[in-house]
Amino acid sequence: MVKYYAFGTNSDDGSYLFIDGQMIVDNGGHHGDVYREGMIQLAEGFHDIILRYF
Repeated sequence: MVKYYAFGTNSDDGSYLFIDGQMIVDNGGHHGDVYREGMIQLAEGFHDIILRYF
């Protein structure tokens, strides 16, 4: 079964969220506290998640 999921980051300066190699949230750059989110369709099971931030 495939469902849509929303993911978000709230960061002061940059953050990037990748799921299965696809960028879901681009909250990059030098900025104050900002919330951004993205959606992805995922099947049941395990997925690779990478969160990059500074």
